[in-house]
Amino acid sequence: KIASWIKINLAENAAQFKSLFSGKVQSHPIIDFVALNAGAGLFCYGKVATIEEGYHQALTAIELGKVWEKYEQYRDYSHQV
Repeated sequence: KIASWIKINLAENAAQFKSLFSGKVQSHPIIDFVALNAGAGLFCYGKVATIEEGYHQALTAIELGKVWEKYEQYRDYSHQV
């Protein structure tokens, strides 16, 4: 019973992950959280002048589907190794 519940949740989570990060959803609290976290990371690494700038850069990458593209590259590479 638990195994079937886990499979259902994995499928739902995968579908939500794809919809959020492939650019299909433009506004969602998870997207905001991830963009803020990424923006802080970009700021800490000196890639942007402010966390706000990093947030907007990350949000744009998510909305354009670039995050999903990068995930697919990583996934494909990891299957080759």
